[in-house]
Amino acid sequence: MLRVKLPANPFAGVKLKDPGPQRYHSEINPEWLLAAAARELRKKEPQQFLTLFLCLWAGLRRREADLLTWAQIDFKQGQIHVRRTAHFEPKTEESQRLIDLAPEAVDVLRRFKKGTTSEFVVTGAEPNPTATYDYYRCDCTWRSLNAWLRGKGVRQQKAIHSLRKESGSLIASAHGIEAARQHLGHRDIRTTSAHYVDKKKRIEVSISIGVGLREAAI
Repeated sequence: MLRVKLPANPFAGVKLKDPGPQRYHSEINPEWLLAAAARELRKKEPQQFLTLFLCLWAGLRRREADLLTWAQIDFKQGQIHVRRTAHFEPKTEESQRLIDLAPEAVDVLRRFKKGTTSEFVVTGAEPNPTATYDYYRCDCTWRSLNAWLRGKGVRQQKAIHSLRKESGSLIASAHGIEAARQHLGHRDIRTTSAHYVDKKKRIEVSISIGVGLREAAI
């Protein structure tokens, strides 16, 4: 009997084809989600509503929202200034940016600021700059928001991060990919295009059809 000795791993040395970047595909109707949050969270769980608002409407990263201070919000100009502070170090230099807010978004933040004495926008524990792990001041709020999003059908692995991706997709649809890159604070526009943007409205060729061509089509 002929015996063939197989290698320990017959696939050793075989290189799998890189599937490339995983493009974001929207699973969220942002208007419906924000309306549900306003209905279910705004009064009963205001901090959850606020964190969702900052990630979806302003496109903030979780850490940017977690350590956002009231001093970074210009109510007169309607802008959030993501910048280096005593508590926060931006991910990159491009992460430092001005985020324009719609008047209704400014009104939401103004109502949250009324009566508060905290330095931070979102209520939570004290910052811990010496932490060597992912530490969030508002960890309980983030966990509860994550569970709420799951209950609303958000299936993305990082449910909270998908809010930021939705924000970028909305900006890209309305103002273009470069505007989305600036809104999200990406260094490379390829990151925005490959990972963060999904088409939010119809994009179609519009050409006037001449009489002869129209008759031919009929």
